[in-house]
Amino acid sequence: DQARAEAYAAELNIPRAYGSYDALLDDASIDAVLITLPNSLHAEWAIKAARAGKHVLCEKPLAPTAAEGRAMFAAAAEAGVVLMEGFWIRFHPQLPLIREAINSGAIGEIRLIRAELTYTIADWGGDSRTRADLAGGALLDAGCYCVHIIRHLMGAEPHAATGFQRVHPDCRVDSTFTGLLAFDGGRMGCLATSMEAPFRVCCEIIGTAGRIHTDSLFGPSTVTLAAAGQPPRVEKVGPGTGMRAQLEHVSACIRQGTIGEITAADSLGNAATLEALKRAAETGRA
Repeated sequence: DQARAEAYAAELNIPRAYGSYDALLDDASIDAVLITLPNSLHAEWAIKAARAGKHVLCEKPLAPTAAEGRAMFAAAAEAGVVLMEGFWIRFHPQLPLIREAINSGAIGEIRLIRAELTYTIADWGGDSRTRADLAGGALLDAGCYCVHIIRHLMGAEPHAATGFQRVHPDCRVDSTFTGLLAFDGGRMGCLATSMEAPFRVCCEIIGTAGRIHTDSLFGPSTVTLAAAGQPPRVEKVGPGTGMRAQLEHVSACIRQGTIGEITAADSLGNAATLEALKRAAETGRA
């Protein structure tokens, strides 16, 4: 509301405050918006922002369903604005190191990628991530990172998915979720995510001639390359400025009229995979 917005703006020396999202979109001086609303509201407000002529950086996950995602990109295309999904881990400084190790053949052909992201919800009664009506749950909130990084490093889309979930007895959202993705050539991706476990965010890429392991997809990390017949190579990587790099990238795309690093096809592939994993867990079928 207006009073809360004005108080927050004053705290951070922001010159203008708005009492509603519509009032913000009506401001012709605003070029772009970052949507950080609960998952169920992403499509509605990304579409409204696009129709108001605003470029959009939408926090992950793009939307709970691929159909909503397609509607978002259609609205952006019709309005001639940029829409990109916000996966700032794509701008983490460790990712070029990992991709280079894979592309160089240092670990042979990829056979398996494992990605995990777990954390603990402090307030199950007051956190939007625990609400089914807001498309909460571990898979969409945290598992989306795991699916994204597995697909990105595989360089392909999975053709099958299986999933298992623990549904919270009170909130009725998936509080812990595990999944398996099958890719062409017998390659597999495993993911594990939870909102009721100690914090952990890691990834391991296992190939026919070695493996790559990072102990953090977020902050400072240790990347270990263990190629067959060679001593492990360990690289310390700082936290970098992934969030800032993402904002600068989107700004450049807006100014230059170019397509973002995370394309519509990439985001829709992620949404479709998340949807398939959820359906598999709910039906017991791949």
